[in-house]
Amino acid sequence: MKLIITLLFSLSAGVAFAEDMSNFACNTTSFAEDFTKKYSKELENVLKEGQKQTESHEKTTERLQSKIIDAGVWTKSEASLYFLSLVNLPEVKEFEERRNKLSAEFKKNNRAISVLDIVTNNNREKINKGTCIFGTSALSSANEANKVNDESWIYLEGKISEFGASKNIKMTE
Repeated sequence: MKLIITLLFSLSAGVAFAEDMSNFACNTTSFAEDFTKKYSKELENVLKEGQKQTESHEKTTERLQSKIIDAGVWTKSEASLYFLSLVNLPEVKEFEERRNKLSAEFKKNNRAISVLDIVTNNNREKINKGTCIFGTSALSSANEANKVNDESWIYLEGKISEFGASKNIKMTE
Protein backbone atom coordinates (compact mmCIF):
# COMPACT_ATOMS: atom_id res chain seq x y z
CA MET A 1 0.00 0.00 0.00
CA LYS A 2 2.83 2.36 0.90
CA LEU A 3 4.38 1.71 -2.53
CA ILE A 4 1.12 2.61 -4.31
CA ILE A 5 0.76 5.85 -2.33
CA THR A 6 4.39 6.74 -3.03
CA LEU A 7 3.91 5.98 -6.74
CA LEU A 8 0.73 8.07 -6.95
CA PHE A 9 2.43 10.95 -5.14
CA SER A 10 5.41 10.72 -7.48
CA LEU A 11 3.19 10.70 -10.57
CA SER A 12 1.16 13.70 -9.41
CA ALA A 13 4.35 15.52 -8.44
CA GLY A 14 5.75 14.68 -11.88
CA VAL A 15 2.72 16.16 -13.62
CA ALA A 16 2.90 19.28 -11.45
CA PHE A 17 6.64 19.52 -12.12
CA ALA A 18 6.07 19.25 -15.89
CA GLU A 19 3.43 22.00 -15.70
CA ASP A 20 5.74 24.15 -13.58
CA MET A 21 8.56 23.62 -16.07
CA SER A 22 6.28 24.63 -18.94
CA ASN A 23 5.22 27.76 -17.07
CA PHE A 24 8.85 28.44 -16.16
CA ALA A 25 9.88 28.14 -19.82
CA CYS A 26 6.98 30.38 -20.83
CA ASN A 27 8.27 33.07 -18.46
CA THR A 28 11.41 33.23 -20.58
CA THR A 29 10.73 35.98 -23.11
CA SER A 30 12.52 34.34 -26.04
CA PHE A 31 10.90 30.95 -25.42
CA ALA A 32 7.42 32.49 -25.14
CA GLU A 33 7.96 34.53 -28.32
CA ASP A 34 9.16 31.47 -30.24
CA PHE A 35 6.24 29.39 -28.95
CA THR A 36 3.74 32.07 -29.98
CA LYS A 37 5.17 32.19 -33.52
CA LYS A 38 4.80 28.41 -33.87
CA TYR A 39 1.56 27.92 -31.95
CA SER A 40 -0.97 28.39 -34.76
CA LYS A 41 0.84 25.97 -37.07
CA GLU A 42 1.30 23.42 -34.29
CA LEU A 43 -2.37 23.66 -33.35
CA GLU A 44 -3.36 23.27 -36.98
CA ASN A 45 -1.19 20.13 -37.22
CA VAL A 46 -2.72 18.59 -34.10
CA LEU A 47 -6.26 19.29 -35.31
CA LYS A 48 -5.48 17.95 -38.79
CA GLU A 49 -4.01 14.80 -37.25
CA GLY A 50 -7.23 14.26 -35.30
CA GLN A 51 -9.31 14.70 -38.46
CA LYS A 52 -7.05 12.36 -40.43
CA GLN A 53 -7.31 9.80 -37.66
CA THR A 54 -11.12 10.00 -37.65
CA GLU A 55 -11.32 9.68 -41.43
CA SER A 56 -9.09 6.59 -41.32
CA HIS A 57 -11.23 4.98 -38.62
CA GLU A 58 -14.42 5.80 -40.53
CA LYS A 59 -13.02 3.96 -43.56
CA THR A 60 -12.01 1.00 -41.41
CA THR A 61 -15.48 0.88 -39.84
CA GLU A 62 -17.12 1.01 -43.27
CA ARG A 63 -14.83 -1.78 -44.50
CA LEU A 64 -15.68 -3.97 -41.50
CA GLN A 65 -19.40 -3.35 -41.88
CA SER A 66 -19.17 -4.11 -45.61
CA LYS A 67 -17.66 -7.51 -44.85
CA ILE A 68 -20.69 -8.37 -42.74
CA ILE A 69 -23.10 -6.95 -45.33
CA ASP A 70 -21.33 -8.81 -48.16
CA ALA A 71 -21.67 -12.04 -46.16
CA GLY A 72 -25.44 -11.51 -46.14
CA VAL A 73 -25.69 -11.13 -42.37
CA TRP A 74 -26.69 -7.44 -42.40
CA THR A 75 -28.35 -4.96 -44.69
CA LYS A 76 -26.91 -1.43 -44.77
CA SER A 77 -29.70 -0.31 -42.46
CA GLU A 78 -28.93 -3.06 -39.98
CA ALA A 79 -25.24 -2.16 -40.06
CA SER A 80 -26.14 1.46 -39.25
CA LEU A 81 -28.46 0.40 -36.43
CA TYR A 82 -25.78 -1.87 -34.95
CA PHE A 83 -23.23 0.94 -35.04
CA LEU A 84 -25.70 3.31 -33.36
CA SER A 85 -26.34 0.71 -30.65
CA LEU A 86 -22.60 0.62 -29.93
CA VAL A 87 -22.56 4.36 -29.34
CA ASN A 88 -24.88 3.84 -26.36
CA LEU A 89 -22.58 1.36 -24.61
CA PRO A 90 -21.22 2.57 -21.24
CA GLU A 91 -17.64 2.17 -22.46
CA VAL A 92 -18.30 4.41 -25.44
CA LYS A 93 -20.09 6.95 -23.25
CA GLU A 94 -17.01 7.00 -21.02
CA PHE A 95 -14.78 7.76 -24.02
CA GLU A 96 -17.18 10.54 -24.99
CA GLU A 97 -17.15 12.03 -21.48
CA ARG A 98 -13.33 12.07 -21.47
CA ARG A 99 -13.24 13.63 -24.94
CA ASN A 100 -15.83 16.27 -23.92
CA LYS A 101 -13.80 17.23 -20.82
CA LEU A 102 -10.66 17.59 -22.92
CA SER A 103 -12.55 19.59 -25.54
CA ALA A 104 -13.87 21.96 -22.87
CA GLU A 105 -10.34 22.40 -21.48
CA PHE A 106 -9.04 23.06 -24.99
CA LYS A 107 -11.75 25.65 -25.69
CA LYS A 108 -11.20 27.38 -22.33
CA ASN A 109 -7.50 27.81 -23.06
CA ASN A 110 -8.11 29.05 -26.60
CA ARG A 111 -10.67 31.56 -25.32
CA ALA A 112 -8.09 32.80 -22.84
CA ILE A 113 -5.58 33.25 -25.68
CA SER A 114 -8.16 35.13 -27.74
CA VAL A 115 -8.55 37.89 -25.13
CA LEU A 116 -4.90 38.31 -24.15
CA ASP A 117 -4.48 41.44 -26.26
CA ILE A 118 -7.34 43.10 -24.36
CA VAL A 119 -6.36 42.04 -20.84
CA THR A 120 -2.68 42.91 -21.39
CA ASN A 121 -3.32 46.24 -23.14
CA ASN A 122 -1.58 44.81 -26.20
CA ASN A 123 1.63 44.18 -24.27
CA ARG A 124 3.41 41.85 -26.71
CA GLU A 125 5.61 40.24 -24.04
CA LYS A 126 2.61 39.42 -21.83
CA ILE A 127 0.62 38.20 -24.82
CA ASN A 128 3.48 35.84 -25.76
CA LYS A 129 3.80 34.52 -22.20
CA GLY A 130 0.04 34.02 -21.92
CA THR A 131 -0.14 32.36 -25.31
CA CYS A 132 2.68 30.06 -24.27
CA ILE A 133 1.06 29.08 -20.97
CA PHE A 134 -2.49 28.66 -22.30
CA GLY A 135 -1.28 27.27 -25.64
CA THR A 136 0.79 24.56 -23.99
CA SER A 137 -2.29 23.44 -22.10
CA ALA A 138 -4.50 23.69 -25.21
CA LEU A 139 -2.11 21.57 -27.27
CA SER A 140 -1.89 19.02 -24.48
CA SER A 141 -5.70 18.79 -24.31
CA ALA A 142 -5.99 18.49 -28.09
CA ASN A 143 -3.36 15.76 -28.27
CA GLU A 144 -5.02 13.86 -25.43
CA ALA A 145 -8.43 14.23 -27.11
CA ASN A 146 -6.95 12.73 -30.28
CA LYS A 147 -5.65 9.82 -28.22
CA VAL A 148 -9.06 9.23 -26.59
CA ASN A 149 -10.76 9.52 -29.98
CA ASP A 150 -8.41 6.90 -31.38
CA GLU A 151 -9.09 4.57 -28.43
CA SER A 152 -12.82 5.01 -28.92
CA TRP A 153 -12.70 4.13 -32.61
CA ILE A 154 -10.47 1.11 -31.94
CA TYR A 155 -13.01 -0.09 -29.38
CA LEU A 156 -15.88 0.32 -31.87
CA GLU A 157 -13.93 -1.44 -34.61
CA GLY A 158 -13.21 -4.28 -32.20
CA LYS A 159 -16.90 -4.69 -31.41
CA ILE A 160 -17.81 -4.84 -35.09
CA SER A 161 -15.01 -7.34 -35.72
CA GLU A 162 -16.18 -9.48 -32.78
CA PHE A 163 -19.69 -9.55 -34.18
CA GLY A 164 -18.46 -10.54 -37.63
CA ALA A 165 -16.19 -13.23 -36.20
CA SER A 166 -19.13 -14.62 -34.19
CA LYS A 167 -20.88 -15.15 -37.56
CA ASN A 168 -17.77 -16.91 -38.93
CA ILE A 169 -16.84 -14.00 -41.17
CA LYS A 170 -13.15 -13.41 -41.72
CA MET A 171 -12.77 -9.83 -40.55
CA THR A 172 -9.07 -9.36 -41.25
CA GLU A 173 -7.87 -8.57 -44.72
